[in-house]
Amino acid sequence: KAVSGNLDNIWDNSKSSLDLELFQEAYAPTKSMRLCNRSVIPNQSVELRYNPSTGKSRFSGLMSCDNALCLHCYKRTRAKAVETTARALSQAHTDGWAGLFLTLTLPKFAVEEQIIILNKCFNNLTANIRAWCKKRGIEVGYTFGLDFTINPMKEYNKQIHSHIHTPFVFSQLDMDQQRELTEKIKDWWCKSVLRVSGKRPARSAQDVRIIKDFDGAISTYTMKMSAVKTAQEAINGAKKSTSHGYGWIEFISLCASQHNEKLIAIYQRVIKAFKGKKFFRLNKVMKDLAEVIIEDEKEQEVEDVAVSMSSNLFIAVQELDLKQLWLSVFTDYHLNGRNQSQYDEIVALCRHSLIMGDKMSVNDWIDNIIHQKYPNNTANAVC
Repeated sequence: KAVSGNLDNIWDNSKSSLDLELFQEAYAPTKSMRLCNRSVIPNQSVELRYNPSTGKSRFSGLMSCDNALCLHCYKRTRAKAVETTARALSQAHTDGWAGLFLTLTLPKFAVEEQIIILNKCFNNLTANIRAWCKKRGIEVGYTFGLDFTINPMKEYNKQIHSHIHTPFVFSQLDMDQQRELTEKIKDWWCKSVLRVSGKRPARSAQDVRIIKDFDGAISTYTMKMSAVKTAQEAINGAKKSTSHGYGWIEFISLCASQHNEKLIAIYQRVIKAFKGKKFFRLNKVMKDLAEVIIEDEKEQEVEDVAVSMSSNLFIAVQELDLKQLWLSVFTDYHLNGRNQSQYDEIVALCRHSLIMGDKMSVNDWIDNIIHQKYPNNTANAVC
């Protein structure tokens, strides 16, 4: 299992947390994912940046693939939907709206079929819910979240289990209407799946719960921003005692630790099956709720702390597997004031790289860094 780098020495990469990143670089089935966060944007300098608002550091000036299953893009592609959903839920709660959280599943199909069926049936379901609400003068908002778990021990068509998590909010809904709508949602879903696929899903597997806590946990769970909370914890604090498979990041961790051919094949199959598919979307009512923000509550943007470096230095750092370690030092210094000497070394290298420009090649920088790690074993290092 990968662990964070050793902060005692910025040149020591022996414990860098590289396993997942290197696995993606080696086995992702698309070139854009393999190169994501590794290739420098042409004619642009790379920056090492610390964000005071998040307390995290990153390299900027690198190409990104924007794939929702990419390790580097996973959180970024979900961030806006999470933020918008959280604001909408908060405003709905303030306005006295009611909420239901749906988890909808299918019978067993190949993953390629599951995605098509889920989208068609969800569209049918939302049409039925909107029609039911319109007759009663109720506004309805929702966020669609596509999720899946993986169980590599099962047979081919049962290894990947796709399903939907979605919070619905209603401008008014008494207890009798909640009970009625809960039953209708299950009926509408099961009938739609049967009509679209020819198979009837288990009605007992469709879960509809009243939302009690309208906090950010629901939005992060819907978009799978964090694996910490289960649906039960996100909605009402109840813990789930069993697991039915690996989440995506958990599965990549398993793949990276074993490099098993069967696991790699499943990993590549999932990425190909979900290519171009939307993992989350909000309807207009949800977006409108999110826009009701009191101006005084808007946070002022805090400017990043940034240090520029040459492309050649960045590539050398990457070739030596030092990226995660440099990020750790940069973050730790700005967050806790620690590791100043290591931080100063990094900043000095970055500034010197801009002065040298293309006069120092990638190999020159690699030699220079190795010399600083092993000063007695390398002669005439470039300073």
